[in-house]
Amino acid sequence: MTRRAAPTSLTILLRLASARAAVAFTLALAALASAPAPADDDPYTRARALYKDGKQDEAIASLRQQLAVHPGDDDARVVLGGMLSWRDRYDEARAVLDEALAHGPRGDVLRALINVELWSGHPERAEKLAALALEKEPNAADLRVARARALRDSKRLEEARLEVEKALSLAPGNEAALGLHQSLLGDLRTWQVDLAGSTDFFNDHRPVWWDASTSLSRHFGFGSVIFRASHAHRFGEDDNLFELESYPAIREGTYAFLSVGFSPQAILYPHARVAADLYQNLGAGFEASLGYRGLFFDSPVHILTGSFGKYFGNWFAFARAYYVLPASSGSLHLNLRRYLPDGQSYFGIRYAHGLSKEELLSSNDIALDSSDTLALEASLWITGAWTASARASAARQARAGTSDLWDYSLAAGVGYRF
Repeated sequence: MTRRAAPTSLTILLRLASARAAVAFTLALAALASAPAPADDDPYTRARALYKDGKQDEAIASLRQQLAVHPGDDDARVVLGGMLSWRDRYDEARAVLDEALAHGPRGDVLRALINVELWSGHPERAEKLAALALEKEPNAADLRVARARALRDSKRLEEARLEVEKALSLAPGNEAALGLHQSLLGDLRTWQVDLAGSTDFFNDHRPVWWDASTSLSRHFGFGSVIFRASHAHRFGEDDNLFELESYPAIREGTYAFLSVGFSPQAILYPHARVAADLYQNLGAGFEASLGYRGLFFDSPVHILTGSFGKYFGNWFAFARAYYVLPASSGSLHLNLRRYLPDGQSYFGIRYAHGLSKEELLSSNDIALDSSDTLALEASLWITGAWTASARASAARQARAGTSDLWDYSLAAGVGYRF
């Protein structure tokens, strides 16, 4: 049997060095395993990533789990409250953020709560929260804008103007402040005059229709009152309609539309016209209305109408339906609008099946009752005093035994507040 040689001193030293290297490597692995997660792997970043990927419920659940393990984590509450409010779950968002507010008036907590109160229709509390936040950050332009929005929604227009002007002195280029300032300047002018006109062209070469109107309105504390005179020219005949309208506020979240009109000649327009709608804010961005239109020709026409809509941030999607008696015919209008930062200007698109017009004034409006209509529209504040509007539409009506009738309509208007 061959006997192994005894290790030399050099061999022993090499073995000791290898052992030390192995131990060092093992310790390094252990240190990496126990090291804190990278900053971009924190629970807030993970939740935001889930939310952005469309996994909103998972994102919310992960933050609730974070709070179950770390009940003092107000950062998680701020992120969770924001996500809940984005999904219009305002009561849940308010409860989460109020709990964080109880731990101290942090700026991010207050900002999130202000948004919740503004979006859920509670401007009085939003204003108080903004005032509290401004005590700690008097030079924060975004808080000035938030308080101005709350004051405007509370009908305290002059205070809102002063607040937004403070925001502009701090940040002259702030787009939200500029848009709000322009809107408030318009709101503070209580009189408005409008001129509008529309023209309809047809593919069967019938004479062009045209309508024109002028109106004078006055804004009061309860709402606005409008006097309008309209003139129509169709098939070589002319007619006039005079109307008085109002948009009274009944209570917070509830308002109405009332209108009564008459035509002295009653050639194209009815002898008398009445209209009424009741609008209700349902919370969580939803709004609904029910209404009636009465067109009193020699044979009266009664129209039942209703609408249902939902706000998605700066977007408003709504549907309006009409049911006409005694014809027993119905129509449906689908609308989508994108509002600009001033809160009043918008661009919109509308599809209608049935009646092509949104407001029914004459016998011709009711005659076009089986159309498919596509319309583009815009209403814009040009400055604090001037407004402009435009609409273009195309309507196709199928006719038995002949080609389809196409109605191409163009409308424009301009308004001035003083």
